[in-house]
Amino acid sequence: MNAGALLTSDYVIVAPDASISIDSAEAWAGVVWRIGSRALRLHIEGKTTFTAEEALREGLIDEIADDPAPLAGSRSAMALDSAALLITSRGGDALERAEFARLFAAGEPQIGLRAFLEKKRPSFIGMLVAQKL
Repeated sequence: MNAGALLTSDYVIVAPDASISIDSAEAWAGVVWRIGSRALRLHIEGKTTFTAEEALREGLIDEIADDPAPLAGSRSAMALDSAALLITSRGGDALERAEFARLFAAGEPQIGLRAFLEKKRPSFIGMLVAQKL
């Protein structure tokens, strides 16, 4: 995985055998976004490739999972994105109402409720938040 993907990720889960590579200016920007000035130490040391364990220790990723895909599919990616937006912004009630309406318009709550009533695991159709990298 190129560390540039860290720029667009709120929470990063990788497989145990993943390798994270800092091989471009975009990748370094992702590293700086994730770990701030500690990226300077990595740059000075010339460290550009990390195992999953090393990346976790350095703060480049948040979690290591054997199969991260079920984590994404069992939750609504749209709802998780909305929650992240509401947690990190100060949009207030207007933004919360807008996000609520967006989720209902997309059918996400209906999928979850149907799965609950049928005693099945939900399968959300929105974008995946966690990808197997």
